[in-house]
Amino acid sequence: MYSMACLNRILWSEDIRKERKLNIYSALVKSSLLYGSEIWRPTKNNRRQVKATEMDALRRSSRISRKQRIRNVTIRQ
Repeated sequence: MYSMACLNRILWSEDIRKERKLNIYSALVKSSLLYGSEIWRPTKNNRRQVKATEMDALRRSSRISRKQRIRNVTIRQ
């Protein structure tokens, strides 16, 4: 998603608190994602993509790479 790529430097930053990063995610990425998804059919694949985008933002804001192999359940907590 293009908006996630634009926010990459902000989400990986150590200078910004995690709460602020999640506010930015909710305001910019989530709102545009949900706005665009209004015209999608609610298929399993589309739901999976929305969840994957959300998980990607949570990982970036926590500064946890996929290479570290930490489970999604742990990150959500």
